[in-house]
Amino acid sequence: LAALLMIYVADVRINSLGDIAFNGSIGLSLLAVPFTLFATVGVINAVNMSDGLDGLAGGLATICLLCLVAAAVIAGHSADLAFKQMLIAALLAFLILNFRFLRRKSALVYMGDGGSTLLGFFLAWLLISATQGPDAIIAPTTALWFLAIPLIDTLSLLIRRPMRGRSPLKPGRDHLHHHLLARGYSPRRAVVIIHFAAIIMGLIGLAGELLVIHQGIMFLGILAVFLLYLFMTPAGDEEDVRASAI
Repeated sequence: LAALLMIYVADVRINSLGDIAFNGSIGLSLLAVPFTLFATVGVINAVNMSDGLDGLAGGLATICLLCLVAAAVIAGHSADLAFKQMLIAALLAFLILNFRFLRRKSALVYMGDGGSTLLGFFLAWLLISATQGPDAIIAPTTALWFLAIPLIDTLSLLIRRPMRGRSPLKPGRDHLHHHLLARGYSPRRAVVIIHFAAIIMGLIGLAGELLVIHQGIMFLGILAVFLLYLFMTPAGDEEDVRASAI
């Protein structure tokens, strides 16, 4: 319902996928509304599912927003810059109390499902509006790079879990951060590793915009990263992950 309000009231929807097939921009026409619904719910779930360690979801959202702010500044587009900066400031204040800084062994505040769901909705709205229409500041494929880690992790689960006869929306121990924990990394170090990977992915997206790399090449790049993750990480739950790590 929230996504439908975004589409019909705010007129924010995905009308084009960009030139990802090297044959001109791909318009969605009648598929714009259902595709936007799918994408919005997908981003919301991706952010929600990444909220598994202190500071993880908030940090990933902050990195995505920083990339959007950088892209807006580069494009000279400041229409909603203040709102993005306000979200970043709020998230940074949250992370100060949520991330395990120095000798702090646990978070002082938590985001919860409501917080991660709302944050995912904000990110979906901002990413879609940044890639569509005459005021677009980035290509649709660049948005994938800005939120690559949560999207890749969630999409891999949507493929793997049904193949094992499990619902893709049920909680599990087969996320990226679970793989890192199973290999002996501390929660704090796992979060830092994932954040660093997200920063690299975001910088690749920004570089693609600055260097005007063809959207098809950028799409093939993110697809290659996804396939690499899909085939390089264990497919099972906690027991299988721990066994593969040993």
